[in-house]
Amino acid sequence: MVVVLAGILALVLATSFPHPSVPMPPPTPIRSAAAPAKNGTESLQTWGGSEPLASAAHALVRAVLRDASRNGSAVESNMSHSAAKELPLPLVSIYSPFNDRFVCVDAKGEARAEAEYPWSPTCWFRAQRVVTAALAGRAAHAATVVPSAAVEAVADPEARLHARLGSTWVMLRAQRNGKLLAFHHATDGGGKAWTVRADVHPSSAHEAHWRWDGVTLRNRASGGFLNVRPGGRLRGHGNKGPPWRVADRKDDASVQIGLRVVPADLVAASAGNASAPYTVLSVDYHIATAQDVGHTLRELGLEFVDRSLSGACARRGTCATPSELPVLTKDVAFTLCPNPHSTRRAAFEALRTSALLKGADAILCAHPAALCEAWLPFNKSLLVLVTTNLEFARENAPRWRAWLRTLTKMVAAPRTVLASNNRYDQAYVEHFLGVRPFYLPSMANYVTARYAPRAGQPVLFWRAHHKLARLLIADVRRADGNLRVASVEELYPGGAAGGGYTFAQLVTHPAVVVVPYTKSTMSFFELYRMALPLFFPSSALLARWERQQHVLSERVYWRFANSPLRRPPTPNPNSLQDANAVDHWVRLSDQYVYPHVQYFSSAYDLARKLKTTDFRAVSRAMSSHAREMQPLMRGKWQAVLRTLFGGAPPGSWPSDDEPGGFDRALRDRFGLTLERDEPPCRRDSAPELGRWAR
Repeated sequence: MVVVLAGILALVLATSFPHPSVPMPPPTPIRSAAAPAKNGTESLQTWGGSEPLASAAHALVRAVLRDASRNGSAVESNMSHSAAKELPLPLVSIYSPFNDRFVCVDAKGEARAEAEYPWSPTCWFRAQRVVTAALAGRAAHAATVVPSAAVEAVADPEARLHARLGSTWVMLRAQRNGKLLAFHHATDGGGKAWTVRADVHPSSAHEAHWRWDGVTLRNRASGGFLNVRPGGRLRGHGNKGPPWRVADRKDDASVQIGLRVVPADLVAASAGNASAPYTVLSVDYHIATAQDVGHTLRELGLEFVDRSLSGACARRGTCATPSELPVLTKDVAFTLCPNPHSTRRAAFEALRTSALLKGADAILCAHPAALCEAWLPFNKSLLVLVTTNLEFARENAPRWRAWLRTLTKMVAAPRTVLASNNRYDQAYVEHFLGVRPFYLPSMANYVTARYAPRAGQPVLFWRAHHKLARLLIADVRRADGNLRVASVEELYPGGAAGGGYTFAQLVTHPAVVVVPYTKSTMSFFELYRMALPLFFPSSALLARWERQQHVLSERVYWRFANSPLRRPPTPNPNSLQDANAVDHWVRLSDQYVYPHVQYFSSAYDLARKLKTTDFRAVSRAMSSHAREMQPLMRGKWQAVLRTLFGGAPPGSWPSDDEPGGFDRALRDRFGLTLERDEPPCRRDSAPELGRWAR
């Protein structure tokens, strides 16, 4: 227990690391190692397994985290706090989750949501409270605020900002030109259109007055919300027209707005004291994973370049173009087939002098992790973040064995981190590789919507892949006819490719019931970040459903994946019938790792709990846990960056530009050579195509 506590306290202290763009002291590397003994040193023990820390130790850790959040650099604030003095409101940035961009102002005052991160004062605004109610013909006044001790004790900067603003009207003065952000009205197609510019001097105009409720930014003059268009333009009218009408629907995704306190690191960097930031490149087949990591790294001051090969990349405007990624096209990069060795060599020759690779200091490999094979010879730091089954895209015996051997060499090499965003895949990798990945759970900080239930909204049954979910909702309705329940398909038709729900709509429901289809999903992290009360089947019930009906239809990717490098001490994770194996692995699913998730053992039990559970109390507990983990996760990510870069300045790792560079890079850094013959490209299982070898 002392060792566990020491590991957690060490990571709390790690939150005081300097900005990653500033040269760091010699690194204390993370090394993926064999599994620790019982009660070992895995850093996020409070997140894992079913055994929490003892109450006394847990209380101590919470106290340390609370103190670090109040007094340390983990709290992203650009001001000194004192409850006894009048304090101005902080510098803020305006974030749109609709297009995952920040609002910036150009020299003419034009405001657009098109910045990936608020690097400079062009993307900063000074919030000023409006204290004069009757403003007709008189100047508006900005005021300082005397915050209460309770408000200043709030650890989360965003929550503290919301608490300080309260329900007052504020003005947002652009740091770029000193003028106020305001609505301007014009006519377009016979209706009133509202444009947004930062060009208003302090005046009596209500067009420059805003109220932020934590999710949306309402304008005083129009009564409507700030609206972000897909191209980044800011408007005050809705998306339907002409004739245009004020954007007055709070559940529209385009009106979701987050105000973020500008980190002190960025304020200091604006004085010219910081060097260029590190750049991390992502070439991935999952837009949510890349979005989560990218948002986290940008909050830490890094640049994140997302060149997605996902079929859904157009939704976020991150699609890679053939000119940027010659050879590694969407159809080829996933498996590197039909000739994997030749493809890897061709990709190296095509990309080693490209601007994309020259500008990258590190590369993220996530979905699938095996895509990292293509990046080995480029001399870049490598973050292998396993988010799904390790064999994905390498589902035949020769290629699976080769991938495991390659990964073993990679984790022993410098500037490489092997991590996982969930406990199941962490244990899964350890089972086959004998190496325990670093635990880096997804935080979904890009989600700004927070729990705000509305009267009359039903409990929402989440989208599922098995008929049991449909049977469950019917049984709950029979168990209690007075319960208001509905499936997400009924209320929000539309799949992952488009349509469906918005985060702002989801948080209006009192709770969500989930019959999971796999062990870890990005939607779980998103729902948890919203602090939406979650109801899952108990581990015993889910394990029984899995054995009897294989309800976790995407848990097992390749049933015949063997273990060619070792004899694992844990049961086979890909068994569908072995009771001990299924029980063991199901308990590692996200819902049994995170605290404050609610469980049911039957439809009757679920109906009873939906009627008696204090949803708001559950939501508060979830929100508190998410806030407490922010400084701890910041420390973990800082430790990852120290291992990836070792304190060397950005741009320190160019690719080998001499003949024979491909083979030399594999040999010198990883001790690897490619076999003469091409490996087979058959896939004994192809989950993304609906082909399962079971």
